[in-house]
Amino acid sequence: MKAVEFDETQINELEKISYKLFEDEFAPRSNAYKRIIIRPKVNWIGLFFWIVIPVLCVTMLLCVFDLGEMEIWYRGYITLVLVIVYIGVTAKWAAISIIKIYQRFAPESV
Repeated sequence: MKAVEFDETQINELEKISYKLFEDEFAPRSNAYKRIIIRPKVNWIGLFFWIVIPVLCVTMLLCVFDLGEMEIWYRGYITLVLVIVYIGVTAKWAAISIIKIYQRFAPESV
């Protein structure tokens, strides 16, 4: 609990007394609280490779499937399943990266 000492000479200065009582820079509930915003670092290279690797893999798979005599429906199903598995495995990392990007560029008033 915060204790403030004052005497009868300060009775006419109610604003200063209330500021001493209720305005604390270190208390988050106070109006005078100074918020320190820490912007997270974003791994842009990792995000780039997270997008590029599946595109390259799908392109390579489709090229390999063209060399073989596989029907187009099977090619599509196999490729779709592999992409869904890749997204499922990396979904947590992708969600955290999206949140970091938002926090990096969000306005200070939010």
